[in-house]
This record gives sequence, structure tokens and C-alpha cells, in this order.
Amino acid sequence: MATSTTVTRKRKQFSITEKIEIIEKIKSGQSRTSIIKEFGVPEGTLRGWLKDEDKLRSSLSEMDRTKNVNGSGALKTTSSIRQ
Repeated sequence: MATSTTVTRKRKQFSITEKIEIIEKIKSGQSRTSIIKEFGVPEGTLRGWLKDEDKLRSSLSEMDRTKNVNGSGALKTTSSIRQ
């Protein structure tokens, strides 16, 4: 009876900033193949990021606006709010 070996890989999570930086590398001329090898991003995932570039940039802008409203970007808690 043959046994099969399953290789499981830990999935890397990329921040929105990292996704935008990778998209910029592609736009500046770096090949998709080299990006896939360098960052370990599956081809389909990379295609999805490129397709959703506008949404990613919008989310990043929203995060920046929230950061500017809150000062340092740290979440305000009830203990940190001065009365």
C-alpha cells in the first residue's frame, strides 16, 4: 500500500501596503514570474490583487485618513481618552 506525502505550507498574509508595493514593482517592469518567486505569491492571488488594485488603494487611503484623525494611528481606548 503506497502512502502519499502531503506538503502543507504556511500561508503568508500580506498587508495592503505590501500588496500595493508588489503591484508597483510589476508596473515598474519587474516580471510577474520574478514576483511570484521572490514573495511566494500564487499566480492567481497576484492576478486578483492586480484586478482589485483600485479597491486596495481605496482601503489604504481610508486607513491613512483614519490614522490622521486618531493622531498616531493607535486605537483610542477609554483609558487613553482625557476628560
